[in-house]
Amino acid sequence: MENQQIKGRDILIYLAIKYQGDWNMMYEAIKRKELVDATYVEETVKSVGSQVCTIIDDTYPAVLKATYKPPFVLFYEGNLQKLNEKANITVITSPSSGSRNLDRVRNLVSTLATSLTVVSAVDGVGNDVVAREAGKQKALVAVGFAGIERLKRDYQDINFKDNLIITEYPGEVVAQEDHQKWSVRLMASFGSKLLLTNNKHTDYEKFAIGSFVYLSKQIMTLETRTKVKDAKQDTNDEEDDVIGVRTPEEIINIMGEKAKTKHPVMSA
Repeated sequence: MENQQIKGRDILIYLAIKYQGDWNMMYEAIKRKELVDATYVEETVKSVGSQVCTIIDDTYPAVLKATYKPPFVLFYEGNLQKLNEKANITVITSPSSGSRNLDRVRNLVSTLATSLTVVSAVDGVGNDVVAREAGKQKALVAVGFAGIERLKRDYQDINFKDNLIITEYPGEVVAQEDHQKWSVRLMASFGSKLLLTNNKHTDYEKFAIGSFVYLSKQIMTLETRTKVKDAKQDTNDEEDDVIGVRTPEEIINIMGEKAKTKHPVMSA
C-alpha cells in the first residue's frame, strides 16, 4: 500500500511515536517524505492508549496554530474544550519555593480557580502544587513534559475527566530538560496572561517570560516589576506588559469580564 492511501493524521501520529515527540525530527521526516509501511502505521496508531489530535484535525486547538513551531500531534486526557470554558491564566512557581511560599501559592490558586481556568506545568516539583489545587476545582489545563501514559500514571490522583492534561510526548517517554523549554510555548499559547509567583527566576521561568512577550501577552507578578523586567533581558520592552499584583481579586479583575461572570472570590 502506498503512502497516499494512508490517512495523513495516521502518518503524523506514527511519526510522533517513532520520534518520541521530537518536533524537529518529525519535521525532517515530513520534509523528506519518509516512506512508511501502511500496516505498521495502522498497528502503531491502534496502540495509542490516550486521546490524540493532530494539526490537521478539526479539534486541534486554534490558539496553537499561530505559535512557534505548532505541535504536529498532541496526546491528551480529558476534554479539549477546557481550553475555552473560562479565561485562562498560566501560573508558574519555582521548584525551589519553600513550604511557606507554596502554601501561599496553594491558597492563591484555590481562589483563582473559582473564576479562571489555570494552566500549569506538571513537573514533579513546585508547579504540581498549582496543578493539584486547580484540579480539585475542575479548573486545570496541565501541560506535561513526559509521555502521556507516564503522566496519567504519575498524576492519577487528578481527575482528568473534569480537567485536561496535554503533552507532545507519547507513551512512556521520559521527561528531558529540553522538553520543558519546548512545552513552555504550549503554556504561553493556552494562557492569555502569565502569573509568576516567586521572586527568583530560573532559566525555565525566564524562557516562559520570553514566550509570553513574544506573543505580546501580559505578565503579572507577585513580586517587583523590576525583577521581571531584568529577566526579560530587553531594555526596549515597555513596562506596560508587566503588572504587580497582590490579591486574587486584582488578578481576576485584570483577566477581564469573562472571568468576572464566574463565581465570586475571596481574598487568599
